[in-house]
Amino acid sequence: MGWREQVHIGELTVDVLIMSDQAIPGNRTSVIAIGKDAAYGINLTGAYTTNAIKVNQGSVKFHLHDQTAQTYACEIKYDAQNVTGVQYGIDCTCEIEPGGKTAADRTSGGLRAVQGISRLQAGYTLTAGSDPAIYGQFYAVATGVLNGDALYPCAGYLLLGDGGTWTQVGVGQILWLDTHMTQTVSAGYMYMLNMTHNGTPSPTTFDAAIHVFASNAVTNLLKIDTAAGMVSENTVGTATFANWKTIKIDLDGTTHYLIAAQGITG
Repeated sequence: MGWREQVHIGELTVDVLIMSDQAIPGNRTSVIAIGKDAAYGINLTGAYTTNAIKVNQGSVKFHLHDQTAQTYACEIKYDAQNVTGVQYGIDCTCEIEPGGKTAADRTSGGLRAVQGISRLQAGYTLTAGSDPAIYGQFYAVATGVLNGDALYPCAGYLLLGDGGTWTQVGVGQILWLDTHMTQTVSAGYMYMLNMTHNGTPSPTTFDAAIHVFASNAVTNLLKIDTAAGMVSENTVGTATFANWKTIKIDLDGTTHYLIAAQGITG
Protein backbone atom coordinates (compact mmCIF):
# COMPACT_ATOMS: atom_id res chain seq x y z
CA MET A 1 0.00 0.00 0.00
CA GLY A 2 1.02 3.60 -0.34
CA TRP A 3 -0.09 7.17 -0.11
CA ARG A 4 0.64 10.61 -1.49
CA GLU A 5 1.06 13.64 0.74
CA GLN A 6 1.76 17.30 0.20
CA VAL A 7 4.46 18.64 2.49
CA HIS A 8 4.70 22.38 3.07
CA ILE A 9 8.23 23.69 3.60
CA GLY A 10 8.08 27.44 4.04
CA GLU A 11 6.41 28.77 0.88
CA LEU A 12 7.23 25.57 -1.02
CA THR A 13 4.71 22.76 -1.41
CA VAL A 14 6.29 19.38 -2.16
CA ASP A 15 4.36 16.40 -3.50
CA VAL A 16 5.61 13.25 -1.73
CA LEU A 17 4.72 9.69 -2.75
CA ILE A 18 5.45 7.08 -0.07
CA MET A 19 5.14 3.38 -0.92
CA SER A 20 5.50 0.87 1.90
CA ASP A 21 5.65 -2.43 0.01
CA GLN A 22 5.06 -1.72 -3.68
CA ALA A 23 7.01 -0.54 -6.65
CA ILE A 24 6.50 3.14 -7.45
CA PRO A 25 4.34 3.49 -10.60
CA GLY A 26 6.15 4.31 -13.81
CA ASN A 27 3.95 7.35 -14.42
CA ARG A 28 4.78 8.94 -11.08
CA THR A 29 4.94 12.73 -11.00
CA SER A 30 6.13 13.19 -7.43
CA VAL A 31 9.09 15.41 -6.70
CA ILE A 32 10.20 12.98 -3.98
CA ALA A 33 9.44 9.27 -4.23
CA ILE A 34 10.30 6.89 -1.40
CA GLY A 35 9.52 3.22 -1.60
CA LYS A 36 10.18 -0.21 -3.05
CA ASP A 37 11.45 0.73 -6.48
CA ALA A 38 13.48 -1.54 -8.75
CA ALA A 39 15.96 1.24 -9.44
CA TYR A 40 15.70 3.80 -6.63
CA GLY A 41 14.88 3.92 -2.94
CA ILE A 42 14.66 7.71 -3.11
CA ASN A 43 14.16 9.46 -6.45
CA LEU A 44 14.29 13.26 -6.82
CA THR A 45 12.75 14.25 -10.15
CA GLY A 46 12.65 18.03 -9.89
CA ALA A 47 14.71 20.37 -12.09
CA TYR A 48 16.84 21.96 -9.38
CA THR A 49 18.91 25.05 -10.14
CA THR A 50 20.68 25.13 -6.77
CA ASN A 51 20.50 22.32 -4.20
CA ALA A 52 18.53 19.11 -4.60
CA ILE A 53 19.60 18.01 -1.10
CA LYS A 54 21.12 20.26 1.55
CA VAL A 55 22.14 19.28 5.07
CA ASN A 56 23.11 22.10 7.43
CA GLN A 57 23.68 20.07 10.58
CA GLY A 58 24.59 16.44 11.20
CA SER A 59 26.20 13.81 8.99
CA VAL A 60 25.14 11.91 5.89
CA LYS A 61 26.18 8.26 6.02
CA PHE A 62 26.00 5.38 3.55
CA HIS A 63 26.24 2.00 5.25
CA LEU A 64 25.83 -0.88 2.82
CA HIS A 65 26.39 -4.39 4.14
CA ASP A 66 26.52 -7.81 2.46
CA GLN A 67 26.27 -6.31 -1.02
CA THR A 68 26.60 -8.65 -4.00
CA ALA A 69 24.46 -6.97 -6.69
CA GLN A 70 25.89 -3.42 -6.38
CA THR A 71 29.42 -2.40 -7.36
CA TYR A 72 29.46 0.93 -5.49
CA ALA A 73 28.04 2.53 -2.35
CA CYS A 74 27.66 5.96 -3.95
CA GLU A 75 27.74 6.84 -7.64
CA ILE A 76 27.88 10.38 -8.98
CA LYS A 77 27.47 11.12 -12.69
CA TYR A 78 27.72 14.70 -13.84
CA ASP A 79 27.39 16.14 -17.35
CA ALA A 80 29.55 19.27 -17.22
CA GLN A 81 28.12 21.52 -19.95
CA ASN A 82 29.67 24.89 -19.10
CA VAL A 83 32.41 25.98 -21.48
CA THR A 84 34.23 28.24 -18.99
CA GLY A 85 35.29 27.95 -15.39
CA VAL A 86 36.14 24.91 -13.29
CA GLN A 87 33.44 22.33 -12.58
CA TYR A 88 33.45 19.64 -9.94
CA GLY A 89 32.03 16.16 -9.72
CA ILE A 90 32.62 16.33 -5.98
CA ASP A 91 33.50 19.61 -4.24
CA CYS A 92 34.69 19.08 -0.69
CA THR A 93 35.84 21.96 1.51
CA CYS A 94 36.70 21.36 5.16
CA GLU A 95 37.65 24.36 7.28
CA ILE A 96 39.59 24.39 10.54
CA GLU A 97 37.54 26.44 12.99
CA PRO A 98 38.68 25.88 16.59
CA GLY A 99 35.22 26.75 17.92
CA GLY A 100 36.01 29.90 19.84
CA LYS A 101 39.53 28.82 20.71
CA THR A 102 42.74 29.89 19.08
CA ALA A 103 44.57 27.69 16.59
CA ALA A 104 47.29 27.19 19.21
CA ASP A 105 44.77 25.29 21.36
CA ARG A 106 44.87 22.35 18.96
CA THR A 107 47.87 20.33 20.10
CA SER A 108 47.28 17.20 18.01
CA GLY A 109 45.03 15.67 15.36
CA GLY A 110 44.50 16.99 11.87
CA LEU A 111 41.98 17.59 9.10
CA ARG A 112 41.43 15.26 6.14
CA ALA A 113 39.20 16.74 3.47
CA VAL A 114 38.97 13.40 1.66
CA GLN A 115 39.90 10.04 3.16
CA GLY A 116 39.97 6.73 1.38
CA ILE A 117 40.54 3.43 3.17
CA SER A 118 40.58 0.06 1.43
CA ARG A 119 40.99 -2.82 3.86
CA LEU A 120 40.77 -6.56 4.14
CA GLN A 121 38.57 -7.80 6.94
CA ALA A 122 39.84 -10.36 9.43
CA GLY A 123 39.56 -13.99 8.46
CA TYR A 124 39.91 -13.50 4.69
CA THR A 125 42.80 -14.17 2.29
CA LEU A 126 43.49 -12.29 -0.95
CA THR A 127 45.44 -13.92 -3.78
CA ALA A 128 44.91 -11.45 -6.66
CA GLY A 129 43.55 -8.02 -7.52
CA SER A 130 44.34 -4.35 -7.06
CA ASP A 131 42.82 -2.47 -4.14
CA PRO A 132 43.74 1.24 -4.17
CA ALA A 133 42.17 3.38 -1.47
CA ILE A 134 41.92 6.29 -3.93
CA TYR A 135 41.82 5.94 -7.72
CA GLY A 136 41.86 8.65 -10.38
CA GLN A 137 41.66 8.41 -14.16
CA PHE A 138 41.39 10.74 -17.14
CA TYR A 139 40.70 9.56 -20.67
CA ALA A 140 38.93 10.60 -23.86
CA VAL A 141 35.90 8.60 -24.97
CA ALA A 142 35.48 7.28 -28.53
CA THR A 143 35.84 10.24 -30.92
CA GLY A 144 36.93 12.73 -28.25
CA VAL A 145 39.92 14.83 -29.34
CA LEU A 146 42.58 16.58 -27.26
CA ASN A 147 44.29 19.25 -29.34
CA GLY A 148 45.77 22.36 -27.74
CA ASP A 149 48.94 23.54 -26.02
CA ALA A 150 46.86 24.91 -23.13
CA LEU A 151 45.67 21.43 -22.17
CA TYR A 152 47.09 19.78 -19.06
CA PRO A 153 45.28 16.44 -18.71
CA CYS A 154 46.17 14.45 -15.62
CA ALA A 155 44.69 11.73 -13.43
CA GLY A 156 45.59 13.51 -10.20
CA TYR A 157 46.59 17.02 -9.14
CA LEU A 158 47.86 18.15 -5.72
CA LEU A 159 48.35 21.81 -4.77
CA LEU A 160 49.99 23.25 -1.68
CA GLY A 161 48.38 26.67 -1.62
CA ASP A 162 49.71 29.99 -0.41
CA GLY A 163 48.09 32.38 2.04
CA GLY A 164 48.23 33.35 5.68
CA THR A 165 51.57 33.45 7.47
CA TRP A 166 53.92 30.47 7.43
CA THR A 167 56.43 30.82 10.27
CA GLN A 168 57.48 27.28 11.15
CA VAL A 169 56.51 23.73 10.21
CA GLY A 170 57.80 20.29 11.05
CA VAL A 171 57.91 19.15 7.43
CA GLY A 172 55.95 20.82 4.65
CA GLN A 173 55.18 18.69 1.61
CA ILE A 174 52.96 18.54 -1.44
CA LEU A 175 52.81 14.74 -1.36
CA TRP A 176 53.53 12.49 1.62
CA LEU A 177 54.05 8.79 0.97
CA ASP A 178 54.26 6.80 4.19
CA THR A 179 54.06 3.23 5.40
CA HIS A 180 53.74 1.76 8.89
CA MET A 181 54.37 -1.82 7.81
CA THR A 182 56.48 -4.17 9.93
CA GLN A 183 55.86 -7.32 7.87
CA THR A 184 58.44 -9.68 6.39
CA VAL A 185 57.46 -10.12 2.73
CA SER A 186 59.25 -13.21 1.40
CA ALA A 187 58.17 -13.08 -2.27
CA GLY A 188 57.47 -10.39 -4.82
CA TYR A 189 58.55 -6.76 -4.74
CA MET A 190 57.78 -3.88 -2.40
CA TYR A 191 58.06 -0.27 -3.63
CA MET A 192 57.32 3.04 -1.94
CA LEU A 193 56.63 4.51 -5.39
CA ASN A 194 55.88 2.44 -8.47
CA MET A 195 55.55 4.01 -11.94
CA THR A 196 54.50 1.74 -14.80
CA HIS A 197 53.65 2.14 -18.48
CA ASN A 198 51.19 -0.54 -19.59
CA GLY A 199 50.13 0.93 -22.93
CA THR A 200 49.94 -1.96 -25.40
CA PRO A 201 50.52 -2.90 -28.12
CA SER A 202 51.92 0.51 -29.17
CA PRO A 203 52.79 2.45 -26.02
CA THR A 204 52.89 6.23 -26.14
CA THR A 205 56.41 7.64 -25.80
CA PHE A 206 56.79 9.94 -22.81
CA ASP A 207 59.53 12.60 -22.73
CA ALA A 208 60.51 11.77 -19.15
CA ALA A 209 59.48 9.62 -16.23
CA ILE A 210 59.82 12.63 -13.90
CA HIS A 211 59.77 16.30 -14.87
CA VAL A 212 60.86 18.92 -12.33
CA PHE A 213 59.97 22.57 -13.01
CA ALA A 214 61.71 24.20 -10.06
CA SER A 215 61.34 27.96 -10.78
CA ASN A 216 64.96 28.25 -9.57
CA ALA A 217 63.64 27.76 -6.04
CA VAL A 218 64.35 24.09 -5.24
CA THR A 219 67.83 23.56 -3.82
CA ASN A 220 68.21 19.77 -4.13
CA LEU A 221 66.85 17.07 -6.40
CA LEU A 222 66.94 14.52 -3.58
CA LYS A 223 67.38 14.58 0.18
CA ILE A 224 68.12 11.13 1.58
CA ASP A 225 68.38 10.31 5.29
CA THR A 226 68.90 7.05 7.24
CA ALA A 227 69.58 5.10 4.03
CA ALA A 228 72.14 2.45 4.95
CA GLY A 229 72.26 -0.06 2.10
CA MET A 230 71.12 2.61 -0.36
CA VAL A 231 73.94 5.13 0.07
CA SER A 232 77.53 3.97 0.55
CA GLU A 233 80.12 5.45 2.87
CA ASN A 234 81.99 8.50 1.62
CA THR A 235 85.06 7.63 -0.47
CA VAL A 236 87.87 10.13 -1.08
CA GLY A 237 89.93 9.81 -4.25
CA THR A 238 89.60 8.96 -7.93
CA ALA A 239 87.02 6.37 -8.88
CA THR A 240 87.24 3.70 -11.57
CA PHE A 241 83.99 2.34 -12.94
CA ALA A 242 83.48 -1.25 -14.05
CA ASN A 243 80.66 -2.32 -16.35
CA TRP A 244 79.01 1.06 -16.33
CA LYS A 245 76.03 2.59 -18.12
CA THR A 246 74.69 6.10 -18.45
CA ILE A 247 71.25 7.43 -17.55
CA LYS A 248 70.16 10.35 -19.72
CA ILE A 249 68.72 13.41 -18.03
CA ASP A 250 67.77 16.85 -19.28
CA LEU A 251 69.11 19.88 -17.38
CA ASP A 252 67.70 23.21 -18.54
CA GLY A 253 67.19 21.84 -22.04
CA THR A 254 70.63 20.23 -22.40
CA THR A 255 71.20 16.48 -22.28
CA HIS A 256 73.48 15.22 -19.48
CA TYR A 257 74.34 11.74 -18.27
CA LEU A 258 74.47 10.06 -14.89
CA ILE A 259 76.77 7.08 -14.47
CA ALA A 260 75.48 3.77 -13.12
CA ALA A 261 78.26 1.20 -12.60
CA GLN A 262 78.25 -2.42 -11.46
CA GLY A 263 81.50 -1.79 -9.66
CA ILE A 264 83.45 1.23 -8.43
CA THR A 265 87.01 1.16 -7.12
CA GLY A 266 89.20 3.99 -6.01
